[in-house]
Amino acid sequence: MIYLVTNQTSLFDQFTNIKLISVKESLYLLNKETIIGVDTETTGLDCHTENIFLLQLGTDKYQIVIDTFTVNIKHYKPLLENKNILKIGANLKFDYKFFLKNNIVLTNIYDVLIAEFVLYNGITSQRLTQIYINYDTYCRENGFPLSQAQFESLLNKAKYGFYSLMSLVFQYCNVSLDKEMRSIMTTTLTQRLIEYSANDVKYLLEIREKQLEIAQETNCERAINLENNFLPSLAYTEYCGIKLDEQKWLEVYNKNIIRLDKLKEELNQWIVDNNITKFISNQLDLFESNSTVTINWNSSNNVYYIFHDILGFELQDKHGKKTTDAKILIKYEKENSLVPKYLEYSRVKKETSTYGKDFLKHINPITKRVHPDFTQIVNTGRLSSNNPNLQNIPATEEFRECFVASENTVLIDADYSGQESVILTNYSMDKNLIEFFDLELGDLHSYVAKLTFPEELKDIELQDVKAMRKDLRQQAKSVEFAVAYGGTGFTIANNNNISVEEGNKIYDAYFKAFPDLKNYFKKVGDFAKKNGFIIMSGITGRRYYIPEYNDFLACKQIVMQEGFWQSEELKAMY
Repeated sequence: MIYLVTNQTSLFDQFTNIKLISVKESLYLLNKETIIGVDTETTGLDCHTENIFLLQLGTDKYQIVIDTFTVNIKHYKPLLENKNILKIGANLKFDYKFFLKNNIVLTNIYDVLIAEFVLYNGITSQRLTQIYINYDTYCRENGFPLSQAQFESLLNKAKYGFYSLMSLVFQYCNVSLDKEMRSIMTTTLTQRLIEYSANDVKYLLEIREKQLEIAQETNCERAINLENNFLPSLAYTEYCGIKLDEQKWLEVYNKNIIRLDKLKEELNQWIVDNNITKFISNQLDLFESNSTVTINWNSSNNVYYIFHDILGFELQDKHGKKTTDAKILIKYEKENSLVPKYLEYSRVKKETSTYGKDFLKHINPITKRVHPDFTQIVNTGRLSSNNPNLQNIPATEEFRECFVASENTVLIDADYSGQESVILTNYSMDKNLIEFFDLELGDLHSYVAKLTFPEELKDIELQDVKAMRKDLRQQAKSVEFAVAYGGTGFTIANNNNISVEEGNKIYDAYFKAFPDLKNYFKKVGDFAKKNGFIIMSGITGRRYYIPEYNDFLACKQIVMQEGFWQSEELKAMY
């Protein structure tokens, strides 16, 4: 049953199977529930410049659509803030910010999209792709086929892991929601709009029930609860944003433009000095000869030609493809003066484009602050940020100083100390790492260097490693992160511009210094090979499913059938 709460009673004669009720009657129904669905329809995406025009509340048995253009949303504030009523929604972070604008703090929430990410972390894209293929088949069989453009749009969303309420309603309830209403949305009350809005809360309770069944089977209820408890803090962070000093930002930009022009001149001069005729155009006139450098330093093809064809550098990524990526080029910075000059040019170029004048467009016209969008869960369990990306601001003092506190407030900058190493120590229980933290020995990277390079550092005290052998300490630091994220001797060699033989030597020395780490990684690897997932947290039960696991099993079957087990390398792999 669909109920409508509005003061536009003159429109009511147009509607069928919709009952008009008062605010009091709607609250009487809702306050008897312990679980309700929540959704909003808004005039736009920005909570600071746009408004809620419909509020939907209800269960699978009835849905109440409230016309907030004519009915004050504050009537529903006590209900939405009632901690004893669970509020279920899809993409609640969006709705939460609009509620904050209306001085409503939503409590006790469950987001079905967040839960779905937790349940299928790692295989979201594959799962969504199959859901949308099944959805396309369902639509064709029931007489309302998707257009090719619609189907390709869904597959593109699947590629990037974008769950939608539509996908979950189809997956769990075998129902197709109105796929066109979103594109023709208006604020005028119509039969179709009211039904569409009501459906956004109708299936939420059923989806949650089925998700919780899976969560109990996979032991990740606590991970879902943790993410739902975190959502209000993240929504509040987005809502508040951060203040950016425009004048300081422009000063940095103008300074970088001058620096960029100077670097470009120096790069061009190298072309002239080395007579790279491919990129020199000689134009003669009656008075003098002018040489013009034609290279485009922003073209990867041009840059690859210089570094590969002219200087002979091997520039391939881990997949064997041509690249001019800084991580590869930096290996050659001591071999030719052009390399550090170009790398600096690339860095400054990015700072003048990504972090140039256009960045100021992200300042909200109402709040005069920057409000990023955070993606709550990526595969690693961490946050990502866009519009703009505030997690990738250049780590220089001049850029960071552009973010300032508002009047009568303090801006606090905080970070964890060695969080990866602490987590790794807790998981592996390596005795040497435990000793470091228990005895509070100081700088972890120096400690790792002492154990990894015992001969080179045998006569240097731990507290002096950083000052006397900064190179070995830096290598040890890179080894820590490489190993923690699944790197090998090849990774270490690549990161430190050394031979693979040296990389393997350091890799072996590292595991010799921390033997329990090697046992831990083997244990985790064996578990993943057997089960197709890893346990990211033993406390919450969060999992990461291996996307390529089915391919792994297929390869394993071929290897077994063909009798390749004579290879010790293959035995170790499988």
